[in-house]
Amino acid sequence: MKTYPSLRRLQQFRHLSATLNFRKSAEALRIAQPALSRSIKLLEEELGFPLFVRTTRSMELTPAAAHLLGQLDAVFDGLHQAVRESRRLAGSSSKRKLLIGYSAQAANSAMPELLFSFGVGFPDVELNLLQAPSERLFAEIVAGDLDAAFLLLPASLAPSPSLDRVLVDSQPIVALCRVGHPLARKRKLHLQDLRDEGLIIGSPGRWGTFRELLFALFERHAFKPRVVYEPDDTPILLESVARSTHVALYGGGIVGKLPASIVAVPLAHDDACLQTHLLWRTPTEGALAELVDFVRAGLPARVTGSAGP
Repeated sequence: MKTYPSLRRLQQFRHLSATLNFRKSAEALRIAQPALSRSIKLLEEELGFPLFVRTTRSMELTPAAAHLLGQLDAVFDGLHQAVRESRRLAGSSSKRKLLIGYSAQAANSAMPELLFSFGVGFPDVELNLLQAPSERLFAEIVAGDLDAAFLLLPASLAPSPSLDRVLVDSQPIVALCRVGHPLARKRKLHLQDLRDEGLIIGSPGRWGTFRELLFALFERHAFKPRVVYEPDDTPILLESVARSTHVALYGGGIVGKLPASIVAVPLAHDDACLQTHLLWRTPTEGALAELVDFVRAGLPARVTGSAGP
């Protein structure tokens, strides 16, 4: 081996080692599956040995790959620490900085209150925020490009051993319809109440994790939705509800922000909820450790209706 292997390909290898599934890793990393396959093949060529033993039904690490994986956590942790320390030395500001990601649904959770309170209590920490879909945030945490993220986390984005998470908030899923709609008079709705309704659900490209959680709920309750429109963002979704007889599904955290022309009716199912997690790389130190401890300390008063870990 004449040169060191690509850091990005090593990061992709770490993620694939956790899932042992090219499709799931490609979706989480937001790249095409053939591109991930080529990347792993190039990494094997750079290293000079195979990483996986593949069969038609499964795949597993080779002994050499398992040894490499065992060393990578320490290597990347050391690299990230060196970069953070170097950036602090190079910076002209005395403030410590955190880059925090958040999804659109997380913005309607306990996250804003937590970050505001943390900012007041830790004025020497500068919080820089990035909004993006949960899938992209997860990939950037894995790659070390974000310090932490508030996001939706379905089973297909299960964290690797080098990541940790805490449940921050659990909000019910609500049906949004315009004032005067027959469903607006109901106190709660079952999914079967929506069987004849045209549904407005965010687009696959921008709402991937939300849709995965929602369609898993549909499957558990044997409900077949009739989706009529898939907008890219929340303002267009709300405008579509206000101007039509169709119904949208959304996280209940938006209720206090709705225009007067739209009514929110919660779903009656106990498992109809969206869970916002704070996700970060381990181990934690400095300002990130302080943020994690702060969030954990505030959880008992905030997390209600939890449906899982």
